[in-house]
Amino acid sequence: MALAQIGLALLMLGFVLIVCGVILAVIQSFKAARRRVGGAILIGPFPIIFGDRDFVKYSFALLVVMAILALILLLLPSMLA
Repeated sequence: MALAQIGLALLMLGFVLIVCGVILAVIQSFKAARRRVGGAILIGPFPIIFGDRDFVKYSFALLVVMAILALILLLLPSMLA
């Protein structure tokens, strides 16, 4: 039982350290240079991509990856049956 409690404590400690690291990274990013925004919205088969030129590239790539992943997840049950 003691090993289980130690393992759980280490797991919780790791989670707390990750959360603290993310919070510190967000705080540092607010102190950095200018802020840039961008994103993508997928309405049916039509993407709407907006924002800074660099973010448009990344948003489009992420949009393609998400569409492929959604297609795989939709077809996976029929492949396994």
